[in-house]
Amino acid sequence: MLTQEQIKELQTHPISWSRLKFYDKSPAHFIEAWLNPPEETPAMTLGRALHCLVLEPDKFEARYVVAPEGIDRRTKEGKAAWAAFVEESKGKTVITAEQMEQAQGMAQAIAASNAASRALAMCPRREHAIEWEDFATSLPCKGVIDAWGEQWAIDLKTTDDAGDRAFARAIANYGYHGQAAFYLDGLAQGSHGHVQNFLFIAVEKNPPHGVRVFSCSPDLLATGRQLYLKLLGRHAECVAAGEWPGYPDAVEPINLPAWAA
Repeated sequence: MLTQEQIKELQTHPISWSRLKFYDKSPAHFIEAWLNPPEETPAMTLGRALHCLVLEPDKFEARYVVAPEGIDRRTKEGKAAWAAFVEESKGKTVITAEQMEQAQGMAQAIAASNAASRALAMCPRREHAIEWEDFATSLPCKGVIDAWGEQWAIDLKTTDDAGDRAFARAIANYGYHGQAAFYLDGLAQGSHGHVQNFLFIAVEKNPPHGVRVFSCSPDLLATGRQLYLKLLGRHAECVAAGEWPGYPDAVEPINLPAWAA
């Protein structure tokens, strides 16, 4: 059970898509992620490094540093060398040489893509934070949009497979369409301008780092809007009740998904 102070914070603190999407599992999953944020994984660190290289390259050296090779942190000398390196890094995010090579390869592939380069060139605002009040629930919301301009907003995604079918499945599995609609509506409701289109730049993690640029169809955005509004409504109900239940405590029927039937 949350304290009244915690519930009040949830009522007033803007909710982001990265937290809201946990409601698609259950309210209990949301509250666990809110109380105990998951630690950043190597994949997350790689993604952040790529975003910086592509969207804010002039800030990369101030934010990231490559770990020196050959330090055995099991030894006394190695521990001392590592401690000295961390001290010199002054709070920068440490990445491995392998992660650096991978991030640079993806960034170069995006730069070499005419479609991706042109789309990004039309979006002068990078890593832009916005806040707004949702019209339907009156809940405060927030987001950080990778890039946006007058014609479209862009989200940069790393993926194992940028093929049509594989990335469409990733959209469904990870709720990317919900994120797209959430951000577009946030731009409009926050008086940032009415941007009608949303693009995904999908880049494969492994060589040859294939790049695809996908434009969200009106139907995809409509489905994404239904998703995020459902999750926001669930959040509003839980905040009002002060309860965040888990999965249904009952015997439930299950079948194959439509694509597998």
